[in-house]
Amino acid sequence: MSLLASINAVRPVSLIILGGCLVLFAWRLARLSTPWVGRTIMTGAILLGFGYMFIVPMYEVGLIRSYSPPAAADPEAATWLAWRIVKTAVMNLGWLFFSLGLGFHSGLFRLPRCAAKPAPALPVSEFVA
Repeated sequence: MSLLASINAVRPVSLIILGGCLVLFAWRLARLSTPWVGRTIMTGAILLGFGYMFIVPMYEVGLIRSYSPPAAADPEAATWLAWRIVKTAVMNLGWLFFSLGLGFHSGLFRLPRCAAKPAPALPVSEFVA
């Protein structure tokens, strides 16, 4: 079986494509939104795109090793922990901003309008005794 056709070889490529498609989708959606909502969507999409196109594939390929507490005695443990913090922050903040932007775009956070109608005013020509 060829190594190029294995799941381990295809997964980083699929993550890169996923990140690119997410950024493209968000860019097209942000053009239809108000400026602040569009910026919120694009901030989340860029963070997620960076995570899916660069950080997660580097973990999959093995350029960045996963941090584990038993390996804390290794001199590279601080570097692994720093990459873990960067990955966690980028992905979580990306999903937070992207989801908030989608919520604002869809009107999820709008307050319902009051349906009560004002009382009709009396006509000026009417005599009140």
